[in-house]
Amino acid sequence: MKHPLTKAGEYSRRKFILDAAKTCFAEKYLDFALAREVTDPVDACSIKAIGDSFSASGDLKQLVVTVASSDSFRLRLAEGVQP
Repeated sequence: MKHPLTKAGEYSRRKFILDAAKTCFAEKYLDFALAREVTDPVDACSIKAIGDSFSASGDLKQLVVTVASSDSFRLRLAEGVQP
């Protein structure tokens, strides 16, 4: 018989990995939506909000809405415009 702490520890580890994967997916989706790699420090708040939201819900439709309503997406430069 496994000890309860072993099961709880395994659950925590798997949840952490799943949450990290969801956060990574959300960040890559933002990269795709912006047509650029999101590395600028000004995008940090959007990345965190989008990652936290998707990690909690796992809802792809909500991810699209969250990305589209993020400052990084709404305030992006038009294609071909230099900063």
